[in-house]
Amino acid sequence: MKRLRVEAHNDRRLVVVTALCAGLGAIYGAVMGAGGAASWWAVLGYGFVGTIIGVPAAFVINISRGLFD
Repeated sequence: MKRLRVEAHNDRRLVVVTALCAGLGAIYGAVMGAGGAASWWAVLGYGFVGTIIGVPAAFVINISRGLFD
């Protein structure tokens, strides 16, 4: 049971960190976008980049937290 709780916690952390990075990327794209349709493409593009960065970052956080528990 303890292992299942740890895995569930790790899964939640993965989703939260990935969503946070994607959200920050989307906000950056909205602020830096040229306006109009180009701004929407910037939001989508930077949101995707945030997702790509967020998944490995969450993985590293999950692994490093396991070392100190």
